[in-house]
Amino acid sequence: AQNHAHHPGPLTRIEHQQILKQLWEEIEILRVNQRWALLCSLRDEQGNGLITFFPSCGIASPRQIAQTLKIEIEELMMLWDKFPLKDSEIAARLGVSTQQVINLRKSARERLERRIRKANQ
Repeated sequence: AQNHAHHPGPLTRIEHQQILKQLWEEIEILRVNQRWALLCSLRDEQGNGLITFFPSCGIASPRQIAQTLKIEIEELMMLWDKFPLKDSEIAARLGVSTQQVINLRKSARERLERRIRKANQ
């Protein structure tokens, strides 16, 4: 059986872009430690970092991502090929425990889900 990759039509792409834009706007409202815990560990099914997805979709430039993480663009660029970061790496950067990173990410996800659900009612 041949594996045919599914290419979304333009409408679906626009819908995905709107969802990502809404997601990005909500991420910017999170506390900075939550942004780190969430953004820097985002990964797809293959384990690739998803933070690079925001610029490729035209949602947020690397400079905007750096501002959101409260770091210089040069620092972000040094991390770029390392995404997704391990929880221990994020913990060391934030000066918190690995468990706190897990908790920060969990609370960030819950908040995003609540806010997006509410916005789309």
